[in-house]
Amino acid sequence: MNQECPHQSPDLSLTLKLNRVPNFCQILQGGFQIDVRVGCSIRQLLCEQLNLDSGYVENRISTIFLDGKPVDDMDVRPNSSTHHHRQ
Repeated sequence: MNQECPHQSPDLSLTLKLNRVPNFCQILQGGFQIDVRVGCSIRQLLCEQLNLDSGYVENRISTIFLDGKPVDDMDVRPNSSTHHHRQ
């Protein structure tokens, strides 16, 4: 834990072969928090900040939820005033 910022979570880096990802589905479905830059579209967040392949995003991600609501268009920038940030 960072001594200067006691509320910051410790870092975790995980590298897996693609065929091992299903082993983590239950953990990932439980939810997790990541720090990202705001003010961009969800597609930009996924492709540019999280470095997901654009083909993967387009062809494999079928549903995205933001604050518990489905997102219809990944290219629209969400209104940051509607997001609730957990402390």
